[in-house]
Amino acid sequence: MRWIIILVLMVRAAEVQAQIKTFDSVHIFVAQIAANGKFESEYVGFAGSPSQQFQAMQSLKRVSTAEELFLLTHHRIPVVRLYALIALT
Repeated sequence: MRWIIILVLMVRAAEVQAQIKTFDSVHIFVAQIAANGKFESEYVGFAGSPSQQFQAMQSLKRVSTAEELFLLTHHRIPVVRLYALIALT
């Protein structure tokens, strides 16, 4: 019985650790988008170079839950709100 409790606690600790890593990733991408401060489509410039800002949004979409993205639609930085809304669609 004691081993089952220990096993359950270890599994739960691993789940919490994974959630913390995801939370940190979300904040990293949000900070990157906010620091750039401008909206860019997938490709930018005359040569059509890939946009790092758009790639940050794609990464944010990959690591975020729908609930986190919804909360970001109320962010104080307008470009973060816009990219969160785009990521939700």
